[in-house]
Amino acid sequence: PITSPTPTPTPTPIPWSARQIWWNENFGVPDPSDDTNATTADADGDGRNNILEYAFGGDPCRPDSAERNPVLTREPDGFRLTYGPITSDVLDAIDSSTDLSAGWAALDIIRTTNPTGVITALDPFAASPAKKFYRISVIAP
Repeated sequence: PITSPTPTPTPTPIPWSARQIWWNENFGVPDPSDDTNATTADADGDGRNNILEYAFGGDPCRPDSAERNPVLTREPDGFRLTYGPITSDVLDAIDSSTDLSAGWAALDIIRTTNPTGVITALDPFAASPAKKFYRISVIAP
């Protein structure tokens, strides 16, 4: 019998995530020998690593994102940390420490997000020590 060849399926392209598009626009195709495009690298030397630049909408190749830095203020009801907006495909968490050598703990806070995506976290003064350190962690799943 005569048989026709089995057609080769056309591969379906996998759409890029927002993070992949951003990475490609800023660094091009990843080069394993170039560590400036690693998530933990700080390509522009501004103190914010590449994944934080992505999360806060910064430019990893230009140290011009100071206006995007988190702001900590002392309010009558506690310490207020304001930051963002952050991209929707990363997770953020706020940790605190009373002594940088003692480690970090998740912060039990009152957190709100306004319509523009700016996040405000309030750490009430109740039972607060005299000094406290804060950090924002970003996880890109």
